[in-house]
Amino acid sequence: MGITNHCAAFLKHAGKSGVDFSATVMLGRQQLYVSTKTLTRLLPYAEHDKIISSKYAEPFFEALGAKRVDSLDYSDYEQATLIHDLNKPLPDRFKGSYTVVFDGGTLEHVFNFPVAIKNCMDLLHVGGHFISITPCNNQCGHGLYQFSPELFYSVFSMHHGFYVRSMHLAADVNKSKREWYEVVSPMQVKSRVVFQNSYPTYLMVIAQKQADFSGELKVYQSDYQEIWAGTGETQTSGLLVRLYKTMVPDFIRARIYRLRHSRRKTVTEGLGSVDPSHFKRVIIDGDGN
Repeated sequence: MGITNHCAAFLKHAGKSGVDFSATVMLGRQQLYVSTKTLTRLLPYAEHDKIISSKYAEPFFEALGAKRVDSLDYSDYEQATLIHDLNKPLPDRFKGSYTVVFDGGTLEHVFNFPVAIKNCMDLLHVGGHFISITPCNNQCGHGLYQFSPELFYSVFSMHHGFYVRSMHLAADVNKSKREWYEVVSPMQVKSRVVFQNSYPTYLMVIAQKQADFSGELKVYQSDYQEIWAGTGETQTSGLLVRLYKTMVPDFIRARIYRLRHSRRKTVTEGLGSVDPSHFKRVIIDGDGN
């Protein structure tokens, strides 16, 4: 786990958008892999020597405005300040303590993701931000999971006391070039937001806490929620789908499928052929590509 030049640019972008880093907790003690050139571009008035000389990221977050930087880990092998297994619910003493929870590549390694993400939500006080940089595609085997935008849009919903301020995909086209895309919520466009590419791709999330939430997280894929809401009951929906598949000829179902998915496509280098209303190419300030 570590903060690279691209990740540093995204964190600076988060700070410019209003994220308050004053009390930050890292999931795992993040190491720092940022060049002097990038630091000079992103943080021209920071103490660059102090930041570069540190193995870990605390001085970088301090340069972003942090007065307190903690790290939470399963063990103390990297001298984390908080020791806790994210597979298990947080002790009450940790809750509501931070303005930022930063996941720089930890949650994909935690088996009990629903508990782990609820822990992240509980660590924040109201108004605080969850920031995640996590594998999304073409990194199978890196961790236990790769995550989709739909997951975070569904988890960080108003129902759970959050809203997503920004969602980006970052595709590493080569060693020096990263392409950034804003990702629309599937709930907004009422369609699955899908891409297929061959580059390592990361999901970059900024979500803000609006209210405390003490209940159980209830997360369902948005298009199924639409089906269930339209028919009233899950069982009824399942029956209708079975009848449709058994009674409607294959060639008619194929034509209906093509009509439903005949959206205008645009070809990108990073994501492949995608619906342009789902993904918007953007530039992240300070990212030098």
